[in-house]
Amino acid sequence: MSAELFVKIGQDVYDISESITSVKFSETINEGPSKLSFKMLDTGLKIENGSCVYFKYDGAEIFYGYIFKIDDGNGPEIDCTAYDQLRYLKVKKSFVLNKKTAGRFIKEVCYMFKMKWGHIADTKYVIPLTSYSSQTFLDVFIDIMKQTFVGTNEYYIFRDEFGKVSLRNLKELELNLVIGDSSLCYDYSRSFSIDGETYNKITYLNEAGERIGEFDDLETQKKWGVLKKYEVLKEDIEPAQLEKIGKNMLALYNKEEQTLDIKCIGDKRVRAGSSFYLDIGDKNINRNAIIKSVSHEFTPVHTMDLEVMI
Repeated sequence: MSAELFVKIGQDVYDISESITSVKFSETINEGPSKLSFKMLDTGLKIENGSCVYFKYDGAEIFYGYIFKIDDGNGPEIDCTAYDQLRYLKVKKSFVLNKKTAGRFIKEVCYMFKMKWGHIADTKYVIPLTSYSSQTFLDVFIDIMKQTFVGTNEYYIFRDEFGKVSLRNLKELELNLVIGDSSLCYDYSRSFSIDGETYNKITYLNEAGERIGEFDDLETQKKWGVLKKYEVLKEDIEPAQLEKIGKNMLALYNKEEQTLDIKCIGDKRVRAGSSFYLDIGDKNINRNAIIKSVSHEFTPVHTMDLEVMI
């Protein structure tokens, strides 16, 4: 297995693979840019913030982005942190999203910021009229992913793929991979929670603050109490459409969050959003699972820390 790391300074590209002492790649589904952290021996090469870096592992394209932080202490190593191009979308702006699909909006933002885009899935779902007050473009991307799920009952993610912004249905990201206590995994822990994004009563209001719809799950309310969420709709919608949106929203939030943290041997194909077959015989877990977040360590041995949604 070979790790290849290149840095572009001005018009010159330097291969710094031989001076690397550690490389770590991490990302979380629909939460912004991926991150590459690396340490290298100080060879005298003047690396600067804004320098382009790209990383390949065993021929696979892992990361393409830009350096945002350099730590240069008294020791022989330089510690660098880089993010992909989605980092540049941390720009706050107030605007109205006027009835567009997620794909169309993402392309418009890429054009605005002079970013390249790759595969952009056609969700076919038009986001209702939505206003945003002093929010970053990343926050808006995250919001329209949620709205698209509620409108379609399909999961989509946005991410950078080696220098190109992409929008994909999670169904495209299924891997022929088994991870479990007898395959790749060497440690794991499991947690159950209703303390985060768990709701069993969704109330819809219009802009005047009037209630226009409400969706409950009485069974989980008896178990957990009433966990309420308010949603404001910016425009009138048909009762049938509100019924569909409300039921999908309840399906999204009315559940106990179960996560599994796994430490395992690395696989270069794995990214946030990838799905695989999870086989933990000790806990009787045998099912498909989606990776919420991943952290790869490539040196000296390739390993992964996964947070899995099950």
